[in-house]
Amino acid sequence: MQDVREVLNIKIESTYWDEAYKKALSEPEIPEWLTEGFIRKLNDEYDVIPKSFDLLLEALPHVVSVPELCLLAKTLYHILMHKKSYSKAFTCFEFPKAPSAVTNTIGYDCFSIFPILAHLPFSWDELKARGIEDTICRDSLRWVDNYFEGTSRKSGKVAFAESSFPLYSLAIYVYNLYIGRLRFEIHENSVRPMRMFQNQQGELCPLADNAMIHASGHILGTFACEDEAGAYSADFVETEDAYEGYTVDETTRLFTKKRVRLLKSEWKQVFASGDTVVKVHIPFGGKMTKEMCEESYSKAREVFANCYPDYQFAGFQIGCWMLSPELKDILSPESNIIAFQKNYTIYPIENNALDAFLYVYGIEAPKASDVVLADLPEDNSMRRGVKQKSLEGKYVYQFGGYMPL
Repeated sequence: MQDVREVLNIKIESTYWDEAYKKALSEPEIPEWLTEGFIRKLNDEYDVIPKSFDLLLEALPHVVSVPELCLLAKTLYHILMHKKSYSKAFTCFEFPKAPSAVTNTIGYDCFSIFPILAHLPFSWDELKARGIEDTICRDSLRWVDNYFEGTSRKSGKVAFAESSFPLYSLAIYVYNLYIGRLRFEIHENSVRPMRMFQNQQGELCPLADNAMIHASGHILGTFACEDEAGAYSADFVETEDAYEGYTVDETTRLFTKKRVRLLKSEWKQVFASGDTVVKVHIPFGGKMTKEMCEESYSKAREVFANCYPDYQFAGFQIGCWMLSPELKDILSPESNIIAFQKNYTIYPIENNALDAFLYVYGIEAPKASDVVLADLPEDNSMRRGVKQKSLEGKYVYQFGGYMPL
């Protein structure tokens, strides 16, 4: 029998392909999760597809009418069973293109959402088994609904964008939780070129952990900070009675060449690379007030302490353009973003300086140097400020942030 990849003229490589494909071939051509009844169950019993319910019912018959698409969807379903991230599950993946004779391409445009949806009841049961309340279960599993509806609206046709499929872990894994305004992700073996220390008064101090520092104080390799002239190695040393290393400037939050010594009698280490953290993400769109964030953090502390006792968390951690110290020159002290910054102890991370262009202007560029700064719009204070800073070479970089759990 000809491999479905050859029939669809696509290239997919996965460690799990052969095993999954064999299972898919042994099953009925149309599994239960590729039926209207299943989609209605997701909508009626779980309430996780409120925006895309009608779109899914529109796309479904076009998927099941093509046996090769059904077979490919079933194979993906079994690969997803391994609960591996996209980068670990696939070494190569491309969507099949509709033949030129097909006038309505909706089946080809949407087939990949169905194996993801098929896993949502399993994920719901896992979340409930951990004691997580229905509201958080629904909000967390609605990721795929939001993306499907959003990409269909933007593209002007019913489609689950090819770029959306690699994010399936947000929809089917039980380690990504939407709690109020923020999203929280359990991140094991978190790696950062710094360590965090806390004294008896609760003050926090980051120390570089054998990182290469650019002359500017950014991590070497950060956009516009790639030259090695003046760069130095910020080593970390632990002695019998102290920790020694390089910390950050209180205002710029960039590393300095001044070495500090923290006595063990006064300071304890609260984070180092390899620790498990709760990563914080800011879902795009909508207000983000101080009160909303405080409510999310408070509830997250409760959920992760009570529902994930099998983990030892070192704290909250985030990497975000909203932590850039440059924003203090752009925004008022009372702004929600400045209030958000105050929750975190901020430090540099290696980054491409692209996030501000994406979230402030909606510009997706391969490199920050590809952004034509002179053409950036200036229709609000944020846009004017980011543009002026960028023209001065003071990019609104992404920074890292740490907050005790």
